[in-house]
Amino acid sequence: MPFDYAALFSFVGLVSTFLGQTVVEYLIKKYKQDSVVILVIGVVMVVAMILMALVGIMNIINGAPSSFSPLCG
Repeated sequence: MPFDYAALFSFVGLVSTFLGQTVVEYLIKKYKQDSVVILVIGVVMVVAMILMALVGIMNIINGAPSSFSPLCG
């Protein structure tokens, strides 16, 4: 990976982490409940599940093989 891409991804990762922590900390202080963290984790998992299903469906529609191949062969 070129250095400038690595630097860009690192910067975006740092900024998104900072924003995420700031928002979650604000919500915890506002509602005085730690369950906000569990809710955020659940939302991230649901979004990831939906995106994985969509990518799988798109791969099947585009003709990607949908069977497993042998490991040794």
